[in-house]
Amino acid sequence: MVGCIRKLHNIKFKPRTITCRNYKQYNIASFKSFPDYSKFTNINEAWGNWKTKFLSAADKHAPLINKKVRGRETAWITSKIKDSMRERDHFLTKARSSKSELDWNKYRNLRNTVTREIRKAKGRYYRNLLEENLDNPSKFWKAVKKLVPNEKSSTKASTTRIKYDDKLTEDNYTTANAFCNFFCNLAKRMNNELNDCSCTLNNIIHHARSVNVFNFTPVLPSSILCHLKSIKVCKSSGIDAIPAKLLRNAASEISVSLTGLINLSLFLGNIPDEWKVAKVIPIYKSGTHDNPENYRPISILPVLSKMLEREVHTQLYRHIDINNLLSPFQCDFRKNYSCETTVTYFTDKMRKKTQIVDF
Repeated sequence: MVGCIRKLHNIKFKPRTITCRNYKQYNIASFKSFPDYSKFTNINEAWGNWKTKFLSAADKHAPLINKKVRGRETAWITSKIKDSMRERDHFLTKARSSKSELDWNKYRNLRNTVTREIRKAKGRYYRNLLEENLDNPSKFWKAVKKLVPNEKSSTKASTTRIKYDDKLTEDNYTTANAFCNFFCNLAKRMNNELNDCSCTLNNIIHHARSVNVFNFTPVLPSSILCHLKSIKVCKSSGIDAIPAKLLRNAASEISVSLTGLINLSLFLGNIPDEWKVAKVIPIYKSGTHDNPENYRPISILPVLSKMLEREVHTQLYRHIDINNLLSPFQCDFRKNYSCETTVTYFTDKMRKKTQIVDF
């Protein structure tokens, strides 16, 4: 692989302040005190109790802090390069003070050396990053975009003027309402534009019927523990503000209480209201920046809602698969199936049909 570094349209990002948790006094044992949630009769009360206890322990042992970070990642800057930069700056100060040509030459040599070393280190960093993620398209193209940033990637939605009620606005509240109204009414508008279909569900579903009645079975703590340990810590928090990193770190302590909470949800047939609310982030696509139609919504749900979703999917899919409720040619969204299976069957069928045709 050949790597290169470009400075074309290189944008300097300003430092920004982020909110994160301080794990210096983190104590995993603080997440042990949870009640038996099978005794609750209201899923929202149970969830509110669990969330309050979890966040209370988190705020005590891993409090939120504000931290200033660089506008751009510079992971390739090593301690050796930093020492060279300090030496360069020292001779720059000395040269300005002494006005000696010898000091100026020393500074220029150090400046060129530092620039050269930074370029080499950056090249090595991105070459290794690209080679390590050849099998991961998401991380691969994320690295490529960092190499060649552009105005589109650096544009912040908060500084973009949005058209709402035929007026351009920069007010955050009005902008949020503009996006909310557009995204909420999008499905309704699309449904009105579709032609009325006289087909009923019975005409298009597979005609297999199951004599077995489906019922949810209790979830085991080992299953929830497995889900917790497999959480990607880089996942964004939902509206509940519970970070994925804390859930993963405290997996062994909270798996039993979470199992009781999820089993209560399955038993009552209700989902906590907060798990249904998504934090929506508009991502610019193309066209003018002031038109909400040129943005697509990214919905961020609470991390814990995904665990309930996985358990429901696992049990439903097992019932559908065991009772043969899906067509054998249904390959999409099925484990160990792919579109290649359908294409192979179709081409083989066509080949056999053409062999018996008398031309």
